[in-house]
Amino acid sequence: MWLAIVLNLSGGAYVAVAFLVVCVIAMAAGSSIGTMFTVFPIVYPAGVAVGAQPVLLAGALLSGALFGDNLAPISDTTVISASSQRYRRRNGLAEVGGVVRARAPYSLRCCSIWPGWGPAACSEAGHARRRPLRVLLIVAFVKRDLFLTALIGLVTGALVALAAGLM
Repeated sequence: MWLAIVLNLSGGAYVAVAFLVVCVIAMAAGSSIGTMFTVFPIVYPAGVAVGAQPVLLAGALLSGALFGDNLAPISDTTVISASSQRYRRRNGLAEVGGVVRARAPYSLRCCSIWPGWGPAACSEAGHARRRPLRVLLIVAFVKRDLFLTALIGLVTGALVALAAGLM
């Protein structure tokens, strides 16, 4: 809070900085839940006091904790996912470093669109917000490919959000 006042951060800037700080903490801790239990009692009240919108700040803290945990080489989910994947062209299990490197481009692309979200309301709110979910479910059932489904869902959601003025 002191640093936000000294740097004259607005509420929106505080949310963005909090997201980045929480990402780093989660990557160092390797635990999204542990990060959330650590940062929410400290960063959330300070952010609200500085003028950050409570819902955006909570979303930024949650997103930062999950994002950082996703790329943490010491995260239990990273270690478990690496130890449960076998190479296609050679013997052995996937290496943790390789799993983190493989995840990084996708995670960083998702992170790069986050700060552009704005408070604009969706003109056709109900329909526009359900469209990406419908597309995601159809692709999931038809293709049965997790990566393709996630990609199509993210792209559809981003396009609908852009068209509706949410980003």
